[in-house]
Amino acid sequence: MNRRHLLLILLSLFSFISFLSFAFYLRAEDLARYRAEIRDRGDVAKAQAQARFDLSKKLAAAALEVKQNDVALLLAVEAFNAEDTYESRQALLTLAQRHDVIQIGKPLEHNDWVFNLTLSPDGEMLATAGKDNSVYLWDIKTQKQIAKLKHTDWVNGVAFSADGKLLAAGTHDNVLTIWDTAAHAPRKVFEINDAHDSVIFNLAFAPDNKTLISVSRDKTVRVWDVEKGNVIGDPLTEHTDWVLSAAYSPNGKFFVTGGDKTVRLWDAKTLKSIPLKGHSLFIHGVAVSPDSSLIASASRDKTARVWDAASGKQIFQLDHPDWAMAVAFSTDGKMIATTSRDRLVRLWDVKSGKLIGELKGHTDWVDGVAFSVDGDTLISGARDNTVRLWNASPRAWKESVCKIAKRELTNDEWKQYLGDEAHHSICKG
Repeated sequence: MNRRHLLLILLSLFSFISFLSFAFYLRAEDLARYRAEIRDRGDVAKAQAQARFDLSKKLAAAALEVKQNDVALLLAVEAFNAEDTYESRQALLTLAQRHDVIQIGKPLEHNDWVFNLTLSPDGEMLATAGKDNSVYLWDIKTQKQIAKLKHTDWVNGVAFSADGKLLAAGTHDNVLTIWDTAAHAPRKVFEINDAHDSVIFNLAFAPDNKTLISVSRDKTVRVWDVEKGNVIGDPLTEHTDWVLSAAYSPNGKFFVTGGDKTVRLWDAKTLKSIPLKGHSLFIHGVAVSPDSSLIASASRDKTARVWDAASGKQIFQLDHPDWAMAVAFSTDGKMIATTSRDRLVRLWDVKSGKLIGELKGHTDWVDGVAFSVDGDTLISGARDNTVRLWNASPRAWKESVCKIAKRELTNDEWKQYLGDEAHHSICKG
């Protein structure tokens, strides 16, 4: 190869490398420009979200301050329309309460104290249990009694299976009963006398319907084979005093029990547990969030506490003026309901741990609480012998408030409170 050919090859190679370098430069420049555009879009989206959040807080505050009633109602609704915040929920609930549209219908009546309640998974049937030795079955839509299941002593705990076909009841005389509620007339599947050595306080089915846990004054937790009606293994004895409450995680990986100042988180497979310590007195209620990430507990120490299920660490506590008796998560996981010996039901914001509002109506201790499947209704049971249904979701509060307002904001009112925001229908939006 002569010098001329070698020079031509080197020139060609140099040209090719230069071309690649230029192409790479262009691609890098395009990539940088693309990333800048994405970043700018993200900044715009964040700014818009912050603007909605700020508007929601502003309108919620105005709704609670303005004296003109219908304007206050509409501002509360628009606050929620702008953003679902703690403040907008609080404003909606507060205004709905002022107009007495929170409690639904008349109380459902027992002949004595109501200790516990549970809803069927399809949301159509409510089971309530109490001191009158009975479990009452109610049609949620009509609020009429379907059946009365008689027992031989106080019924402290009730739980539906995940498929809704079975109902478990635990009584003061140590009896565990499983009812078939799918039949036209409920019937006993089996009944176990002396299922525990003392009072059965509560029960919870596993999501697979195969096992049931029961907790007792005898300080034990027992795991049952639902099909055979037998205890699986030995009683679990990690608690050192009465065990009052139980709940299974929706994902089926763990269950939770509470009683002796300690919440215990149990691995559903190994039946090994870890203690969640923080309470200073008996724990009356436990619950697990819909996504199984959080645990809530209610105690005689006048607090409810929220725990991280993965780490077992306490996230925050909810202070009460008297014993906290029961706890439940809303269907969307955004609210917690607690009940107390002070006769009130309270709703809390899960994200902030702040109190949204109090539901007043019961005249004695409130022992049981649960949210409906659609999340719109809260059910509570108390020692005033009643079960009460409450509008318990922002959607339900919004509908009630809009019915009362019966109008929209005028142009002048809109400009006063919302400025240059695009005018639209508040209650139809």
